[in-house]
Amino acid sequence: LSDLLELKKFGQLDSILGKAELLEQREEQNVQGEDQEKIMIPLSVFKTKVMGPAESLVKYLKEVKKVKFNEIAELTNRDSRTIWTTYKNAVAKKEELAPSDEEGIRINVPLEVFSNRHLSILECLVNYLINGGMKNKDIAAIIGKDQRNISTFRSRIKKKLK
Repeated sequence: LSDLLELKKFGQLDSILGKAELLEQREEQNVQGEDQEKIMIPLSVFKTKVMGPAESLVKYLKEVKKVKFNEIAELTNRDSRTIWTTYKNAVAKKEELAPSDEEGIRINVPLEVFSNRHLSILECLVNYLINGGMKNKDIAAIIGKDQRNISTFRSRIKKKLK
């Protein structure tokens, strides 16, 4: 939240939100041609202190969207046993998910983004945001990670997707 307030103070938040809106508009255009309802994940889900990105995603899908374990596994292209274990670990950590609407800022990502098995959940998210034209510092502020972590993710993604 402090990162977002700092960006707002320097007038950079509008630029970030503009890029995020463009990403959402692209996704909405893609959805219009499809009959299946797309599940959108708010980025605030990943701003947790204790749970990892996979745990946050699975917990959100299970508790908020009421998706079954085998459906989560199919949608994310992961093994259903992994999904079940990830959810149990998330529940054991007893951390609540972050509110999905932080100071009126709501950026959503389609669930399909997380279906690449070659990348971790967080790498999939960072890859999606990078491909959407966002800078490392903007991504870091939005998902609550350090800018240097985003640079590391970027280099790992390049290696994995060669």
